[in-house]
Amino acid sequence: MNQWDHNTETESGGEPPDAGANRRQLRAAAQAVLDRLSGDYIVRPGVERDRMFGSDGLKVNGKFFAFIGREGRLILKLPASQAADLVAAGKAEPVTIGSRKTREWVGLPMPGAPGDTAEWKRALGDAHSYVAAVTAPQPSAAENE
Repeated sequence: MNQWDHNTETESGGEPPDAGANRRQLRAAAQAVLDRLSGDYIVRPGVERDRMFGSDGLKVNGKFFAFIGREGRLILKLPASQAADLVAAGKAEPVTIGSRKTREWVGLPMPGAPGDTAEWKRALGDAHSYVAAVTAPQPSAAENE
């Protein structure tokens, strides 16, 4: 991780001239990793690709469970307790919207070595399972009779 991964400003109050290019490269590399991992999910019922904040993300039952953030992190929706555990362990960062940290959304940093995607793969599976469960269509009372 470099000093520009978290929107750190220079003393002059702006980003260095190449920060935008570096961020785009990191985001593109992270998107390529997510694209490779998404093959396991796109064939599942209710899963589709869609755009989220300028990157291709994954949805299940119409709700996002994963996308790539501006700094190249894998942004995932997980149960609040699991998200808190990942943050406490230093494996993820909370996602902030405005000044509010979200409880269920976290960002996992780009894997350290090419091909070292085990953490992303596991967390992506957890996010899919969680969002699929909370968005699953509920049978109507008429269907239960």
